[in-house]
Amino acid sequence: MVAGHTDELKIIPNALRTKEVYKTFVSKRGTNIEQVPKNAIDEELCLIAMESNSFAALRYIPENIKTDSFWEKVIDRKLFYKISDLPEKYQEQAWTCLLYTSDAADDRISV
Repeated sequence: MVAGHTDELKIIPNALRTKEVYKTFVSKRGTNIEQVPKNAIDEELCLIAMESNSFAALRYIPENIKTDSFWEKVIDRKLFYKISDLPEKYQEQAWTCLLYTSDAADDRISV
């Protein structure tokens, strides 16, 4: 599929621009989300962008997507570069998640 081999959405004909094409396009480089039409951007697509490159993609994610649900998924999936990139209200939750993950890893190592 061409979406996985280009950084320019404009070369993909409009008739071929499906949800799956947008997912593939954004998964290769999170910042590509800025080229996706606003009406095609949803939480799922933004999370895919974050998986690709959270630090860079975050600035292109529309504010209306950044809901409690979105941030909880970002934290659960550890889709952030550093805790200070998260809104302050979610930073404690991220620390707790990281500490829990670290403790679980220590338990596996000591077995």
